[in-house]
Amino acid sequence: MDKKIIITRANHQAQAFAAAIVNQVSGINMNDFVFEPMTEIVHFPFNTSKFEDYDGIIMTSMNAAVSLELNAPARDLLADKQFYCVGEHTRQKILSMGAQDVAICTPMAEDLFDKMFKGDDEPFYADKKFLYLRGRDVPFDIKNALSESDKETEHSVSVEEIICYEAKAIERFSPNIAESLLPGEVGLITFFSKRTAEIFARLWAIESEKEGEYKTQIEGVKALCISQDVVDCVENVFDKGACTVAKKPNMAGMINQIEKDWT
Repeated sequence: MDKKIIITRANHQAQAFAAAIVNQVSGINMNDFVFEPMTEIVHFPFNTSKFEDYDGIIMTSMNAAVSLELNAPARDLLADKQFYCVGEHTRQKILSMGAQDVAICTPMAEDLFDKMFKGDDEPFYADKKFLYLRGRDVPFDIKNALSESDKETEHSVSVEEIICYEAKAIERFSPNIAESLLPGEVGLITFFSKRTAEIFARLWAIESEKEGEYKTQIEGVKALCISQDVVDCVENVFDKGACTVAKKPNMAGMINQIEKDWT
């Protein structure tokens, strides 16, 4: 590829995204990426000894799966549990830790909630107790969505949560940005979440005031966003019409858009 792609996801997610692009899109290799995470993941310890009290475990991000691995539960304990997760990479991570039953895996948290708690005349979740491993900030909170529906009282379903990690916003860009954003060097910057886009836009505004050339360095650079909400956060940073929304709001949709528009 002639120009670099900047990925703003957290490091392990960025590496997985880049590898998936390389596997699908011809003409792109790992040297074509610049990794500039907008958050730093901090994992918290928690007690796994009471996992046996739950009928199933919900995870809406790879970070939650990493937190679970860091807290080192017994493999046979995971083998006995049903898991409900978001994202194929999260599913693979869960299975690699000894789990044997990922009952539902969906592209988005909203889809997972719908599949678990909507539309069943005889719901599988009635009188069951779930553990929700989540970050401190989540774009869609399954426990909160359940409490706002009639399912919790109607079917006596329980969802307890553990905040097992926090995505802390970075305070400044790394030298990667200044070194990469030379005229004509970068072609695309990707954004997977509203929070990531907000952090980027805030830091960009700060740097643009200090370094006048920042405003010209981004000319001609495109932004690929996972949703319109994300575009709304960064559209003032980029040239008019430079922001594109993936047709499907998941990693596969982002990769398909790259394959369609940038190769």
